[in-house]
Amino acid sequence: MLTLVSPPASFWSIKMQSQSLLYGETTGDAFSEGGAGKALLRIHIAFGAHVDSIQFEWLENGKILRSLRRGGEGGDCRHSFALAPGEKIIRVEGKSGHCVDQLTFTTSKGNQYGPFGGQGGNSFVLDVPGGINGFFGHASHLLDAIGFYYEECIAEEPKAAAVAAARSRSKASAS
Repeated sequence: MLTLVSPPASFWSIKMQSQSLLYGETTGDAFSEGGAGKALLRIHIAFGAHVDSIQFEWLENGKILRSLRRGGEGGDCRHSFALAPGEKIIRVEGKSGHCVDQLTFTTSKGNQYGPFGGQGGNSFVLDVPGGINGFFGHASHLLDAIGFYYEECIAEEPKAAAVAAARSRSKASAS
């Protein structure tokens, strides 16, 4: 999906909804959370040797929505963290193999949450300067796999240059 936005008043940007790789295995039930129009407020996570479950709270149209818990009832440790208004998750580090073994989140305000989970699996890192706006994956008695939605800027042009180029093309085609 493409979206035309104007970040500062002097620029046009075209952003595209993208998604990361899926980290873990595709066993369990598929899920998809968040996306355009929702702001992530809080993450609840249960963990032990693996990430047992994850749950999200979103703000949409002035209402707070809580997702289903994605994963099982286990996990010796439970942790929740809230994002401040305008704060976004810009980096996720983790480990995965047959499931999601570990997750660490870093925000646009420099806060780091985690590591949550154990030391197994292969390491991954995802940097998203504009922030993560959703999650997808698979879950059963554990969080089997996780991936991330985000918007990426695919074109940005100063408005003055864009307007001048459009006028130039218009004059050339009128000739």
